Amino acid sequence: SPNGQCLLTATSRSMTAELWQTSTGRRLAGLVGTNGEIRTLSFSPDGSRAMVGSIFAPARVYECEVCGSVEDLLAVANRHVPRGLTREEREKHLSP
Repeated sequence: SPNGQCLLTATSRSMTAELWQTSTGRRLAGLVGTNGEIRTLSFSPDGSRAMVGSIFAPARVYECEVCGSVEDLLAVANRHVPRGLTREEREKHLSP
């Protein structure tokens, strides 16, 4: 990703790309193409979207909010979790 926080990978003849967090090596998601083997992987310039292109179909675009800054991630969490995180949740999800 443009900020270096995420990495997209796919192997030869793969139908699924993997999204990884670079700081931990943790797999964040599997992203599938639309039809056939994956041939193209890319992030939008701001890192908010990931693109997975297959051999026989147009590319599929995924929202990739987890690859932004910590502030971006907190904004996403605030939209999805209508309460504050507990101390344990903060340590688990936000600590390096």
